[in-house]
Amino acid sequence: MKRYDVVVVGGGAAGFTAALTARMLYPELSVLMITRSDKIPIVCALPYAIAGNRPLEDYLMPYNYASMLGVEILVDEVVGVDTENRVVKTRNGVEVSFGNLIIATGSKPEAYKVEGMELQGVYVLGKDYDKVAELRKVVNRDGIRVVVVGSGLTTIELADALSGIPGLTDHVKRRVTVISRRRYILSRYFDNEFAEIAEKELASKGVKIYTNTRIKRILGETSVKGVELDNGETVEADIVIIVPTWVPDTELAVKAGLDVLRQGVIVNDYMQTGKPYVYAAGDCIVKRDFLTSGMRDIKLATLACEEARRAVSAIKGVALSPSRMGRIPVTVTRIGNIVMGAAGYIETHALNQGVSYIVGRAKAVNRHPVWFPGGCEVQVKLLFLQDGRLIGGQVAGACNEVAEITNTIAVAMQGSLRIEDLIIGLQHGSHPLLTYSPVMHPLINAAIDAYMKMKGCGCQGVSNL
Repeated sequence: MKRYDVVVVGGGAAGFTAALTARMLYPELSVLMITRSDKIPIVCALPYAIAGNRPLEDYLMPYNYASMLGVEILVDEVVGVDTENRVVKTRNGVEVSFGNLIIATGSKPEAYKVEGMELQGVYVLGKDYDKVAELRKVVNRDGIRVVVVGSGLTTIELADALSGIPGLTDHVKRRVTVISRRRYILSRYFDNEFAEIAEKELASKGVKIYTNTRIKRILGETSVKGVELDNGETVEADIVIIVPTWVPDTELAVKAGLDVLRQGVIVNDYMQTGKPYVYAAGDCIVKRDFLTSGMRDIKLATLACEEARRAVSAIKGVALSPSRMGRIPVTVTRIGNIVMGAAGYIETHALNQGVSYIVGRAKAVNRHPVWFPGGCEVQVKLLFLQDGRLIGGQVAGACNEVAEITNTIAVAMQGSLRIEDLIIGLQHGSHPLLTYSPVMHPLINAAIDAYMKMKGCGCQGVSNL
């Protein structure tokens, strides 16, 4: 039986990152990654892989890079773990001994039930290469009518991609409709005023959006003809794509005897499970909120990768700063010409958690003078606790700088920055052709706006929405 210092189960964002990190940081370690397939699409790129004009192989996880770094890859499925003797067993009968085990089994789609799911032309979006290839083939026909069901980032990005991204997915013309059961789209990530920006952008591209609406049934005899909505309307369709809710895949963890909840595998701050030398990372684990320490459903590749690095570092006993312990959801997206980003709490989540907060807003152009090439107006919304601690932010504008402003907010939150740190302590670079004016930086001005509300209302105020 062959032995490896590190065995990683899973080839997604967390598993791939864990294997790479182990080899990069500790080249003396032998590393094996076991993955069900050697053709796994990059999940965040699925909308563009499906609607795009480049070969599907261009959208796959780059396993050849891991191999170049010395990671051994076994295409198989782990069906059992003997934690006492440190052995994993695969479906094909392979047994491997491990020094340390990292479980990164990710998430799986939750069953979606509605009449007509069996019809030809109904697809549940997933990570299987063959199914993605089939869906890609059927949607790439001129004039095809596509209904996308969902509310989150993948749903909206898929609708955007199907409606045409210049040079990437605009080689065919499609009619696209989104059916969302939420009150507004992207509601888990953005407040309503930012979601409206995305809705308007999609509408300008011809995408029809139904919110607060459910599919009553999918119409057709053998193949899809349309969908009947719970509001009585009927939408004609040739293809229906269900973007499912994803839940932690904990089946292997349960077999291994790990402590598991509905929200995932229980781990400590260093991704250690209750079993010695066994770690878990990514979508399969329980996430702890950075502010309340309560459990929170967050499934993002960026967090999965960070958790994987944390697990690998823990193998060597590397400690982390306490400020890095909580999970901060950070997301950026591009819809049409608009880039949007969010980090930490939005108002909806703060209200649901009973958190009192102050809102600060600002707008600024990302060039100075504002007429310089590439200039666009960016709007920023920040949330602070009443003691001044930054707990969230949202950003939108027709430029890529929105993404890095969002990441700056996230870093500020990781450092527990307060409102005064942003107003008088934010040190940053500036250039007329590249950035905002140093006297009009939107993060600073949003912090000033929030400070003035605090000062004017005795720290009792909340959003003026």
